[in-house]
Amino acid sequence: MPLIDPQLKEILVCPCPHHAPLDEDEAASRLRCQKCRLAFVVDDGLPIMLLEEAEAGADFNPQECGAAEEVTAELKATG
Repeated sequence: MPLIDPQLKEILVCPCPHHAPLDEDEAASRLRCQKCRLAFVVDDGLPIMLLEEAEAGADFNPQECGAAEEVTAELKATG
């Protein structure tokens, strides 16, 4: 079963400046950017698409992110 409505998923992109498409990680209830690998929580079918709320896992690629330096620094601190 999809995490979010398929029509919504078609229009959603990563909020970083590169705006890459997102992959679903159903096991973790996350949407993950195909380019920078940031993960966005999906809560009851609603994706939280805020950079400040994104999770930077071990596969996060800050060079591909393009986010403001202060956001990238915050992501590294929490990831």
